[in-house]
Amino acid sequence: MQIGMPKLKIAAGAVVVTVALADVIADSVNLQNALAKPPEINELAVLTQVDAAENYRTSEHTMRRSESFAVYFRSITRHQAGDFERALEDLQRTLALDPDSQTLVDETAHLMAGSGRLAAGRQLYEAFLQRQGNDPETSLRFSRFCENYQRDDPALQQRALEVLQEAYEEFDDSMPLAERLVSMLLSLGYRSEARNIGEKLTSSPSDESGYWLRVAGMARDIWPVSAGKENRNRVNGLFEKARSLAPDDRGVNGTVGDYYAATRQYKEAKTVYRAMINRYPQALLEREKLVRVYRITNENELAMRELEALVRIDAHRPTAQKLLAEMHESLGNFGKAVDHFSTLLSLGEPSLEDYRKLADLCAAAGRHEEAVKYLQRAGSMSPESPEAAILLADALLESGAFAEAVTKYEMAEALAEEHGPEALAESFYFNYSLAAAQAGMVPRAEELLRRSIGLVPADQPELAAKSLNQLGYLWLEQGKNIDQAGINIQRALELEPDRPEYLDSLGWYHHLKGDNERALNVLLEALEKLSRPDATIHHHAAEVYSALGKKAEAVQQLRKAISLDPANTLFQERLSEFSQ
Repeated sequence: MQIGMPKLKIAAGAVVVTVALADVIADSVNLQNALAKPPEINELAVLTQVDAAENYRTSEHTMRRSESFAVYFRSITRHQAGDFERALEDLQRTLALDPDSQTLVDETAHLMAGSGRLAAGRQLYEAFLQRQGNDPETSLRFSRFCENYQRDDPALQQRALEVLQEAYEEFDDSMPLAERLVSMLLSLGYRSEARNIGEKLTSSPSDESGYWLRVAGMARDIWPVSAGKENRNRVNGLFEKARSLAPDDRGVNGTVGDYYAATRQYKEAKTVYRAMINRYPQALLEREKLVRVYRITNENELAMRELEALVRIDAHRPTAQKLLAEMHESLGNFGKAVDHFSTLLSLGEPSLEDYRKLADLCAAAGRHEEAVKYLQRAGSMSPESPEAAILLADALLESGAFAEAVTKYEMAEALAEEHGPEALAESFYFNYSLAAAQAGMVPRAEELLRRSIGLVPADQPELAAKSLNQLGYLWLEQGKNIDQAGINIQRALELEPDRPEYLDSLGWYHHLKGDNERALNVLLEALEKLSRPDATIHHHAAEVYSALGKKAEAVQQLRKAISLDPANTLFQERLSEFSQ
């Protein structure tokens, strides 16, 4: 049914509206559309409706309510369209029809203040507050209004405080008022006044746990527990009072336990969480909180026990799987971390960052093929994402699939040029060059390294070090540009001193230049600085020892290299030669 809203002139100049029309205005969800585009009016139909309504007296309240709704919804439409002047006119007209509406006062005052008429907005609120008689809700809203606009009128901050104090004197049983007033007093430095309110609240005979939780929350701010034992005992006592009044209430106990955990009272937090778990063995949330506390206190065995209990109760609970993955990762159990993190991803809709994390865990566990598999899945989800393609290329590089990695880097470069060129940083071309070099594309690797160096930000020259070293080492391996290679490697060491891989390159440079004594000293220094053994550096040391005629030392170094890389045929061949 389509109903119009005509205005008909009668003797008194009033608008005649049928009862049915008034009800529609009050309840219609399509009122905004009707106001924005009024329907065509069929005057005969309207007159018929009016004639029918003559036998039904419409109350003045219904008429005012209908008009109020109509104009209010129109104000919303105009406000959304940016027509603030006419929206304000509509709000003021609506407020005149419904002067006791807190919502209308809020919206009108804020629109006035936002459009440069702060004084008028404040005056509107002051008049409404006077009529309401310091009503708690009105006082709270007016205080927020004052705080919102105190930058434009500093006196409003003091007025906000006065409004709250006046209301609290009359309604001292209003907890929202007390909380707001205490917060404001503390923010303004009136700690003794806030303390007086806290003392009054803590002397209440209330036996409601919710009351004491709110008082305890205020007390945390009034008497900071970090300030000393006396404050801590006072606040703890208030939380415990709430807990004693509701010993079986999980919500209350959870709040108390969270307070203890947040204030680093871990022994007390564990006591509260454990009590709830004993009462409710299926209390999964409390078990998770207890696990987090155990991890903070380095009680890993107890944390693992709770996590295993969690999974037995609900193996499909995402947070349990996440906590287990994090726990195993922190303990270095990367394989188990992979298992739980992959289960976590299967329970939801994983993001690219989730797949990145899983791939990193796979790499740490040495499960490179799985990393590739997961990143291929991520790439299929985001076929135009250069980030996904780069992650997959990096995983292929790590797994040793160098030719495939080069292909994927090419694809990633094309995607980035179209969708996100910022991804083509110096690190991208460095990794790309490693794949190209290992795939036998040495000239291309050299070109990529030059591009990497060229992309280093001027304020971060150290980022060029790895590319300078890698380019120099490539030249050394080919026996070309030896002097320039040495310059590149020296520059890398200047940018990042004491890096063992750069020292290895420098030692190999000195060897190729015939200065084996110097080469040996540099290589031995590189071996000392290694965080973990490196087969290549041991091989280089063996070659230098051999050049110096020290066969026994050469054999010893080469055997260390073979133990680290037993599949390397070059090492085996050289060992046979050294042993003759």
